[in-house]
Amino acid sequence: MKRFICLSFFNFLMILLIILPSGCKKQELNTDKNNGTDTLQLVESGERPYDKEAEELAAKYHQKSAIALAQLQRGIDFAKANGIEKLIEILKNPKDPQWGKFVSGDYYIWIIRSDFKSNAIVDVHPINKAINGRDFFGIKDAEGKMFIKDILRILSYKEAGWVSYKWTHPKYKKVMDKMTCSQRFNDYVLNDGFYLKD
Repeated sequence: MKRFICLSFFNFLMILLIILPSGCKKQELNTDKNNGTDTLQLVESGERPYDKEAEELAAKYHQKSAIALAQLQRGIDFAKANGIEKLIEILKNPKDPQWGKFVSGDYYIWIIRSDFKSNAIVDVHPINKAINGRDFFGIKDAEGKMFIKDILRILSYKEAGWVSYKWTHPKYKKVMDKMTCSQRFNDYVLNDGFYLKD
């Protein structure tokens, strides 16, 4: 009887060892707000649907964050009402009377188009026109952070989120800390942010 109990306990442990490792992946059910469908996604161990440092900085710089978010929301609302192509057209033309709604000093909307797996084409950057049309999927910041992949990863789990990285300021021509809030709009990502200079 003791041998049977020991054997049963051993079998129980073996079953646990087989089952438990599969629990290392956490399943999350996300609703795609753009088309109303539910998609089951696996979150690998250690992968998070947010950038913790960026979320903390967004809270710390709450006034700047609020400005970027308000401008980004204007862009989203405009795209919903008039189409993303019209917003891109305005952002490409500084002479358009509506351009100032989406570009104001360090705050500006820039847009990428992506399949969220292998590409991230810059459709429009109103300040740095030289990057329009470039694929930024694998681009790194000054410290090697693949911030575009971070943006796409976050937006594969939720509708919007913050990412921090280091980027050259267009006016001062030096690398500075930057924050960007990104929001998904179908196959597009609208971005707006600010530099952490005080």
